[in-house]
Amino acid sequence: MEIEGYVFPDDLYYSDQFLWVRIENDNLAIIGLNELAVKAVKEFALIEVFFPVGYEITAGKPIGASDSWKGSLTLYSPISGKIADVNQEVEFDPQIAVSEPYTSGWLIKVSPTNLLAEKESLMKGGSPELVKWVKATIKKVV
Repeated sequence: MEIEGYVFPDDLYYSDQFLWVRIENDNLAIIGLNELAVKAVKEFALIEVFFPVGYEITAGKPIGASDSWKGSLTLYSPISGKIADVNQEVEFDPQIAVSEPYTSGWLIKVSPTNLLAEKESLMKGGSPELVKWVKATIKKVV
């Protein structure tokens, strides 16, 4: 789905903290920055994940940060689980997140621990709730 020039794939879930979640299966979810976040910033100086593989993260708690000439953004995890992989390529070259936010620009892979309940608090791609959030957020950040 495209909303005012920003792409939000329908197969993803979205948090109101600019992150998306792709559920690969019951044992793996991938998290990254959505296109609105990366296009609003345009150029990142830094994208950092605070924790290594194996670390237990909690939904709603910080997992990383991004810095740009527009300011910094704390990244809050949309789901709980154990970090299975960290995309070190994005940490080395943050522009990958800008050019390919939904593919090679992912941030972390997580083995979720409470996915069924936590995905209920996320916005499903293509939902009216997501459209409303994107339009309101564009007015604030762009």
